[in-house]
Amino acid sequence: SLYLLPESSFYRSPKLLDFIRLLCIGAKDGIHEDGTNDLVVSNYHQADFFAAPSACMAYKNMNAIPDKTAEEAEVTEMIYALAERICKGLLASGFHTPNHRWVHTAALYHAYHTLREKDERYLTLAKKYLAEKIDIDENGEFSERSAGMYSAISDRALCDIAKFGN
Repeated sequence: SLYLLPESSFYRSPKLLDFIRLLCIGAKDGIHEDGTNDLVVSNYHQADFFAAPSACMAYKNMNAIPDKTAEEAEVTEMIYALAERICKGLLASGFHTPNHRWVHTAALYHAYHTLREKDERYLTLAKKYLAEKIDIDENGEFSERSAGMYSAISDRALCDIAKFGN
């Protein structure tokens, strides 16, 4: 965001662009071939449904630069390759708590609407999760009851689902 914001002192900064390039390389090295990664304290080979929307948005934002330099075009493609690999993991692994379902579903919609190849498996899985119905009560509490933290994350994911999933 700082790279793309004209008011930022980092606006189109070559140093920041190089840092983004290094982040893409480092992040890619931590992702398994199937697109999953390891949270070594608890979850191995899990989909990174938290990173997928961010990677998709980073690509969309960088891709929208109208007069990209060659270096910006290269980094944009690196971000795309990273997003594509992370999104691949969404199809290889599920979720482990009820509210993760909505973050995973939102990530599936981000993947479908960002990746160049429109893989219907993203939509099929998203619709499967939505068919399970939203686990929320009349007070706006999700079944996981993490109002202090996770409810806001679920709310944001459900807004993305509404936006991308119509």
